Amino acid sequence: MMYSRHKLGKEIMKTADEMTLWESEKGLLKVDKNALAVQILKDEEHLGYVFGGKSKFTLDTIVETEKGAIGKPVEKEVSQSFVMIARKDEVRDSLVHADDKDLAAFEDEHEKTFLTDAEDLLNRFLNGPSRRNRHSNIGSYRGVIFAFQNEKHEFDILIAKGSKLVYKAAERVFISNGGRGREILKSEDGVVISQFGNSIVVMNNSHPHVDICRQGISQC
Repeated sequence: MMYSRHKLGKEIMKTADEMTLWESEKGLLKVDKNALAVQILKDEEHLGYVFGGKSKFTLDTIVETEKGAIGKPVEKEVSQSFVMIARKDEVRDSLVHADDKDLAAFEDEHEKTFLTDAEDLLNRFLNGPSRRNRHSNIGSYRGVIFAFQNEKHEFDILIAKGSKLVYKAAERVFISNGGRGREILKSEDGVVISQFGNSIVVMNNSHPHVDICRQGISQC
């Protein structure tokens, strides 16, 4: 059952054109024209949207160290519905009313109605393993949160505010502190911590090792 203080709005809308939902020097999220959208409400106040339609998500999770670049970027074509939590509604003016043809096109592709899909998605997001923390913090965060469905039927999460971001996916965790120059990457290959040219690298392989690199030192 969906958490009682949260619900979906009654109007189903769509994007009038291709729309950028998030952009920074590290990445970009764009949703295609005619993607469906329904508002998420908390205590009758705007909290965000569920979007259904094709979109593209890119994120630079490469960390530069004295030993070279470590990691690889995220480049995804998103076809499943996803959650966007943003208290400040900056996209409403770019949405228009969806008609029966738009809803039928979604149902033909996904074999379920958009509202059914959105309700199921929001229910799983709100009532997942970390639901208590989500319920206490989700309404107070002043940035933007995206929750994408992954192959494990779980969520990849992007949390962003200005130049700061946290990305948590099944295969990696990436944290960037924006202008402060600090980045942390944890992946199957190991852990990298970098700040202003100094870095600590802990790699996972047959012979685990730790490299501590300092700016201006070519060997570390």
